[in-house]
Amino acid sequence: MLELTYIQNNVTIIIPSRTIDFLLEKCVAEIRKLYNSVKIILILDEYEENNCFSNIKNIEVYKSVNRNMSAKRNLGVNKANTKYIAFIDSDAYPLKNWLEEAINFLEYNNNYSAVTGLWHNFPDDSLEQQCLRLVRFSSLFTHEEWRLLINPEGKAQECKMVPTSNVIMKKSDYDTIGGMNENIFLAEDNDFSERLIKNGGKVMYLPPVSIYHRESTFIPYFKKLYSMNYYYSNMLIKGKMYIYKIIKLLI
Repeated sequence: MLELTYIQNNVTIIIPSRTIDFLLEKCVAEIRKLYNSVKIILILDEYEENNCFSNIKNIEVYKSVNRNMSAKRNLGVNKANTKYIAFIDSDAYPLKNWLEEAINFLEYNNNYSAVTGLWHNFPDDSLEQQCLRLVRFSSLFTHEEWRLLINPEGKAQECKMVPTSNVIMKKSDYDTIGGMNENIFLAEDNDFSERLIKNGGKVMYLPPVSIYHRESTFIPYFKKLYSMNYYYSNMLIKGKMYIYKIIKLLI
């Protein structure tokens, strides 16, 4: 096993967010409990110059001129100078051994580009949020491989998904394919996953590389669903047809 000092010196954690809110503060605080010296880069739409992260060692805050999540992540990677990069969302935080499991695997399996893992509901997620997660990862709206992310019984296996809410990868492989497509505003990780795999990249799903990730509530969830780009269009049509069949049965 690699020493924690080595791991922290060789990875940069990149967190995109709209602004500094309680969820981002929670994310950073939980990371710091596990990794007291790892470099963290925050990419925000707006923030005050004198904020709670000002002048804190190994935390850098940058303003993005583009609210696109792909652009934010690209900016964060451009500011990083470590062998590995780790993406996590501001409404999430990692569990113990998050980086250790991922970096140890990548160090000793050079033919792999990235590692992802299991998502848990936030401990205080409501029943509504828990149910919406099951809907979002149901066969109506996503394919089987992505459902692995919320399956606590899932086994370690090679996969073809790079969910940017929780992924640790080689910076060189990110750069090789030109980063994320800044013309894509939602489901950008689908496009990124496809290009990485086509370029010969391999992704490993390791359940211990796990995070808590807050689920949306009803209205924000369906706003997002109905604004998805072409990657989710077929799933959306399938969902509408399914709902239509149910209505027909009830009439």
